[in-house]
Amino acid sequence: MKKLSLIVFAIFLGGITLIGTNLFANSPVLASPLSEACAQNPSAAGCDVLNRDDTALNQSIRNIINVLSFGVGIVSIIVIIVAGIQMNAARGDMEKIKQAQRAIKYSVAAIIIAALAFSIVNFVIAQT
Repeated sequence: MKKLSLIVFAIFLGGITLIGTNLFANSPVLASPLSEACAQNPSAAGCDVLNRDDTALNQSIRNIINVLSFGVGIVSIIVIIVAGIQMNAARGDMEKIKQAQRAIKYSVAAIIIAALAFSIVNFVIAQT
């Protein structure tokens, strides 16, 4: 029961993170005084940091995270399918069933972690 509540909490936290990235991405609360001052006077001291063109770097990081998240998702789904087949083929052998259950549990955890990493990276990139 404790493990189930931990999994439910992790899914809840992942959902909040995914929703939060969309709700707070353009929030005026997150705007810094420096960005407001540079919007009025772009040549002011310290504004060169904000005027850098990091879009290529940000896009590269976003692409890498997208590919890695996709890869983790595909591998995890394949592991879940194979573990399900192993569980059906176990024919009552409790050790094989436990091994398949562990594989499914770790695959679900990997999907949750990949989703959190994806949303955190995209949130941070959206803020810069």
